[in-house]
Amino acid sequence: MATPPVRKSLNWTCCPGRSPEDIKVNLLLGYTFMLSRTIDANLKINHTWCLAFSARLGNDFPKAHRAIIFHQVLYNYPGDYNEKSGRFVCRVPGVYEFQMTLMIQKPSVGVDLMLNGEPLLHSFNTASGGNIMASGNTITPLKKGDEVYLVIIEGSNSILKDSQFNGKLLFTEDEDED
Repeated sequence: MATPPVRKSLNWTCCPGRSPEDIKVNLLLGYTFMLSRTIDANLKINHTWCLAFSARLGNDFPKAHRAIIFHQVLYNYPGDYNEKSGRFVCRVPGVYEFQMTLMIQKPSVGVDLMLNGEPLLHSFNTASGGNIMASGNTITPLKKGDEVYLVIIEGSNSILKDSQFNGKLLFTEDEDED
């Protein structure tokens, strides 16, 4: 059995003005640790980007079979989510986390989180009475120019205005370093 490669470089994300000493970093495995001045010799930490968005649908019943446009942008730095197209367009290659939280009225609905026109995450919900909430999240690597968005692909367009679409850069990787 082959030994997995050792990651020698990891760029971490935070917001401007924060230092490594007071930032919590969430890793892919879900562990949280406090960065300190003492870092393992096999791991180099680089401060790079603060990149995240959060958008609320803002109106009920978006159109099916096209990108859902979340009109009320709650946060969008540095502006990679386009509220006119409903698409996040990657400018900084790295590993991202995306989340959808959908409030759904009675009828059944299927929603896909799409990456460049291909389903990345699927959610199908059948309401038995009243409104229900559906959510999902995923972590995926993106390249520059990749597009991520949500599409109603099955059932009715019964998604309500309080639904949200969020995304954030977790880290970038330096592939050039030894």
